[in-house]
Amino acid sequence: VGPFEAEFKGIEIALRGLALARKRGTRFHLRRISYSPCSEAERNIGVTDEYHDCLAPERMPFAYRASDAFVGASRVEEGFGLPSLEALSCGLPALLSDVAGQREIGGAAVSYFRDGDPGSLAEALPALLSPEARGRARSLGPEAAARFDAADVAERLERAFLAAAGAPAP
Repeated sequence: VGPFEAEFKGIEIALRGLALARKRGTRFHLRRISYSPCSEAERNIGVTDEYHDCLAPERMPFAYRASDAFVGASRVEEGFGLPSLEALSCGLPALLSDVAGQREIGGAAVSYFRDGDPGSLAEALPALLSPEARGRARSLGPEAAARFDAADVAERLERAFLAAAGAPAP
């Protein structure tokens, strides 16, 4: 999920890793989602089977639930990885880049590949597509995602902002 051109999303790394996995015999159908049209550079990698641009936010849960797995290659510069959190909440097996932000979100509920390393992604992908990975994701993913309850996060942010402003907590 995300634009190819935003390097901090790691889309090119993910696509190159997926292309390598496919070359090694791993079978999958790749559904890509972005808020921009598919670029020529991405098309040239030749691994995307289905591309959606400008998918409405309320349609995203359906896109996740219609998938068998999620790959999130966010780099260390990425802010909060909302797509990774959304995939976890849907119980999808997830393979994430091994960076602090992704580890904070996924914890033990997901698998990881070396950041910036398409070969590491290609090596880890087959295990992600196993029945064991699906079972682990269904049991651990939603629980891991629940740690980021929007109301709880908003309350903690409000307390932090009030404390920074020197105002008393509500």
